[in-house]
Amino acid sequence: MRVARSVLPWLCLVVILAACSATDASRCAIYAAKPITNQRILPAAAPPPGTPDVELEVVAAKGEFEPATFVVRPEFDLRRLSISVSPLKGLAGKLPASVVDVRAVKVWYQDQGLNYKEKTPPHNYNPVHLTGVKSLIPELLLYDDSLVKVDYDKQLNLLKTSRGYVDITRTESPRVATREEFLFADAATLQPVDIPAGNSKQFWVTVHVPDDAAAGDYSGMITLKSANGREGQVKIKLRVLPFTLPKPGYISSMYYNAPNHVFYNTNDLLLRQFEKEMRNMREHGVYNAMFPFEILKMERDVFVETLRIRERLGISNKQILFHGFIPDNLTGIPPRPGSLEKLREKIAECMQVFRACGAEDVYFYGRDEAKDDMVRDQRPIWEAVHEAGGKVFVAGYYQRGQFDLVGHILDLFVSSGYPVKEEAARWHGAGRKIIAYGSPQGGVEAPETYRRNFGLLIWQNDFDGHGTYVYHGGANRQGGYRHLVIPGVWNDFATDVGQGWKGHNMAYPTADGVIDTVQWEGFREGVDDVRYLTLLLDLMKQAEASGECGRGVRRPAPLAAARQFIDELKATDINATDRDLDEVRSEMVRHILALQDGP
Repeated sequence: MRVARSVLPWLCLVVILAACSATDASRCAIYAAKPITNQRILPAAAPPPGTPDVELEVVAAKGEFEPATFVVRPEFDLRRLSISVSPLKGLAGKLPASVVDVRAVKVWYQDQGLNYKEKTPPHNYNPVHLTGVKSLIPELLLYDDSLVKVDYDKQLNLLKTSRGYVDITRTESPRVATREEFLFADAATLQPVDIPAGNSKQFWVTVHVPDDAAAGDYSGMITLKSANGREGQVKIKLRVLPFTLPKPGYISSMYYNAPNHVFYNTNDLLLRQFEKEMRNMREHGVYNAMFPFEILKMERDVFVETLRIRERLGISNKQILFHGFIPDNLTGIPPRPGSLEKLREKIAECMQVFRACGAEDVYFYGRDEAKDDMVRDQRPIWEAVHEAGGKVFVAGYYQRGQFDLVGHILDLFVSSGYPVKEEAARWHGAGRKIIAYGSPQGGVEAPETYRRNFGLLIWQNDFDGHGTYVYHGGANRQGGYRHLVIPGVWNDFATDVGQGWKGHNMAYPTADGVIDTVQWEGFREGVDDVRYLTLLLDLMKQAEASGECGRGVRRPAPLAAARQFIDELKATDINATDRDLDEVRSEMVRHILALQDGP
């Protein structure tokens, strides 16, 4: 069984032209665009010329989320445009309309980021430093497009709350608001949208294939209606592949901060928000979110319930990456006399709780991004953690000789910057693990970069996974963190230029849930690339074990062809060659199907 490249959604560069009515075909364009790209669609974007009338096409495995996108550009003021989706039908059966999710892409003001590049470079890349320059950037995926109102004259973002629209571009330091005074959330379904004449409005489509969907081809209609009485339709075609993707063959993690207890001011609210965020992370490919130290300060039953929530949602507790637990006030660096015994007791206490919830290995965090003597002075502390049954992980810089200082004792190194294969070999040679972060940190509005740098690039360089910083957060102008200071986490500009960073948001917290971003969707596609790769490698191992060899006369045997593809993919940096990941995904699908079906 083969998959033609032309039907794959990530190759959907073709453009759809649909009339808002039979008489207005030249006055309202609807066109498709490539979803996972760093090329930004702004209101002034014009539709490509000379575009044929075609369908929007999606190919996905069972259980997979897969994106597509289209743009509406009217030559008249389009009032209250509503979008609906029909059920998807085919010879294989019928899928409900709910498998297709549509949201509006909000273009708003964000800091442009220092040294931002559209093309992902083959070296360390972290444009999260503030420039002070406001740029219009597509980022938020909203059901209620009016949740954020943009003042183009004053370059302001205004957030709709229970007390009206609030400016979230002010530069003074944010304070922690309460949920009662700053109540806001997205709608549950897509609300009508107004589109001014001559403006392009992007819509994001996510198809979530049910786990039990029958393989085969389905089709349906996305229907657009406005108060003007004009209508348009886009046909959507879905091909469900005859397999389910496994978990990725690497550690897919991310730094994470617990919901703020001041804003979510009861245990019930806090746990509900925690569950929504864990679900959102799991659905975007984070299978081992770091466990935030703030939860340790909560009541024991809340602490235990967060572990149960993780397990229930498919975020494994077998390997706990406990972020931020070796505090200076407990040990000091270097440790004070008598402090190590207290540390062993505290570690043992934590281990007891974690193991009761299914943990096998618990990694405790050292001093973040320490250098030189500060790294070396932690060794007695880490030895105490080992004596108490725990393990140690921490972020740092391989360029500063981290391996030479602590390679014999650091169990998992979170390596800052672009992954380097030679560095991975050093840590593996000592029986240690290494994962990547910081290239870039979270919050850069560049979906293709996240797909590349936290997907196949990790495998190409033999890293054990990734864990970048952070699901949502940033820093304020006093230097203190505003990770979950609402509304501060929504403000890219509440930081001194030259001393701070853009908000590190892959998703934005609300009073009841989270709002996704284009970069978050790109991140998920990177993890899914590795899930396809993991399945392909597993099938190759099975073929090797069964004695598959170079059979076939007219074409290479499936195993031999897959080996050649994998060897070639492994050999050259995907960013240095600007490798088209859509084509890579298509090739992986082709080899998976060939290995399943045989020669």
